[in-house]
Amino acid sequence: MRTFFFEKISTLAQNRFILKFIHYIFIIFLFTNCQYKSKIEKEPYQAKSKDSLLYFISGGNDKSIPIQTRLLYNRKALNLLYTSENTSFNLENLYNVSNNFYSLYETEELKKSSYLMLKNSLLAKDSLSIAKAFNLIGKYKYDVGELDSSFFYYIKAEKFFLRLKKESYLSKNYINKAFAQLAINDFAGCEISSIRSLKYIKLKGDLRDEYDAYNLVGISSNELKNYTNSLKYHNKALKLIQLRKGQIDKDNLSENSLNNIGVVYQNMNNHELAKKYFLKALENNSIEKEAPQLAAILYDNLAYSKFKLNEKQGVEPLFIKSLRIRDSLNQSSGVIINKIHLSEYYLSIRNHKNSEKYAFEALLLAKSTKVSGDILAALQQISLVDSIKSSSYSKEYIKISDSLQQEERKAKDKFARIAFETDEIIQEKDKLAEQNRNLLYFFLATLFIGLLLFVIRTQRAKNRELLLKQQQQKVNEEIYNLMITQQATIEENRVKEKKRIAQELHDGVLGRLFGARLNLDSLNR
Repeated sequence: MRTFFFEKISTLAQNRFILKFIHYIFIIFLFTNCQYKSKIEKEPYQAKSKDSLLYFISGGNDKSIPIQTRLLYNRKALNLLYTSENTSFNLENLYNVSNNFYSLYETEELKKSSYLMLKNSLLAKDSLSIAKAFNLIGKYKYDVGELDSSFFYYIKAEKFFLRLKKESYLSKNYINKAFAQLAINDFAGCEISSIRSLKYIKLKGDLRDEYDAYNLVGISSNELKNYTNSLKYHNKALKLIQLRKGQIDKDNLSENSLNNIGVVYQNMNNHELAKKYFLKALENNSIEKEAPQLAAILYDNLAYSKFKLNEKQGVEPLFIKSLRIRDSLNQSSGVIINKIHLSEYYLSIRNHKNSEKYAFEALLLAKSTKVSGDILAALQQISLVDSIKSSSYSKEYIKISDSLQQEERKAKDKFARIAFETDEIIQEKDKLAEQNRNLLYFFLATLFIGLLLFVIRTQRAKNRELLLKQQQQKVNEEIYNLMITQQATIEENRVKEKKRIAQELHDGVLGRLFGARLNLDSLNR
């Protein structure tokens, strides 16, 4: 069943180029808001840039107006942003415009806006905007089928978001990454990425992302033949839709999940239960109008289960109805599957002519589209129908199968190598940043120690100078004290000398006076 899986299992896993075509089919059913259209035509383009920008971005995201009008809004917004100042406000607007282009399946416009955002984000050194730009480029690469490049940019965005701890952006990035892994049949990787996204989705509370995560885990588990886990997650997705029907069921998600559960039961060969889920999905009478691609899948799956249950009534009309819808939508893979199923059906009722006809048509169409999975499915069926050339078809089948397995293995190895090399680059950057940090710390430490030594040396010199001054002052004080002492001694000696002289004078004069008196006394006598 792997060959038929992607066409059957989920509209979410379809190639976005097919979805683009279907999206334009839906335009027929959109309500044309003439008043709104008139408003944009009357809107003065020369209005203030900021007001015009917000007006155009808002209009570009308004799903109630025609696609071409929304596209016109976004193009005008992008033209304004080309000449606007590189601010965080305008980076956020660029992100919104890019997402609008993505939702409109305008890959070239998405390329212009996302690369402009990356350039401006790098100039502004805004890490969050750089991460968002990587995510947008990953979306663009996925749309144009460059899955390895898409995976590379999702990995780069993931590293930035993890470092910045931006849970709301991480959840969506993991979902995008899971779709890229699913596209190259890396089912184990897809399952891991989807489960990781759930951790952040629970914090963010985005119901559509939660549904996508459950759905992707269910798809991956089914391909890995873990049917119990697949049913668990598809039922979780269905329960989420039923509980929050008014909030997220805008794209026939209930019918999509019912179809997915039915396909799991088909793979388990429980066609009775599978039929029950297909019929339940087809209870929506407007599904063929709302989602013709999903309706075609359901008709085909229901017919196949009825065919496997040996129910003859209504099988052929259901196959034919599904084929007609797919043919009108130019769904090559779907048409191939339908024709293979019709070939099986006609072979079972021994209508070899029609069986060979549809088998050959399926093979020719598969070879013209060059889709390996479709070619394998067609070869497998035609080898059962054309017994004469059965061996040559079987050999061709084995050759293509081996080649396809090698390509899948190479793609998975390339994804693993991208993840590993990205981790290595991040580690090298972290190591370099750590080395730069260590050098900075060493330089600062050396500078600090140098300054400290300079301060210590200066302080010591000052201390020595102060000590010398103190010693000089002490010596001066001692000299002063000695001088004072000497002066005191001199003064004392001077006083003593004065006293001595005075004494000598006193004693000499008195002696002489006494002698003179005696002489006078003697003369008088």
